[in-house]
Amino acid sequence: MLPLIEQIRSVADELSTQECNPAPVRSLLDRLDGELLPHERADEKLLVPLVGRVLGGTDGRR
Repeated sequence: MLPLIEQIRSVADELSTQECNPAPVRSLLDRLDGELLPHERADEKLLVPLVGRVLGGTDGRR
């Protein structure tokens, strides 16, 4: 995930310049959609309910 975090930082820095190029933003959005979102969805589906059961959570996601 570190390279993705670095890309977020780089794109954000570039957005603050006068000559903003939208291509890096599109590339970042593609990576977020293709890499980060599937990872987060898997965590939500598998890990959050497991941790909830272990900790005695009552959020209803079982």
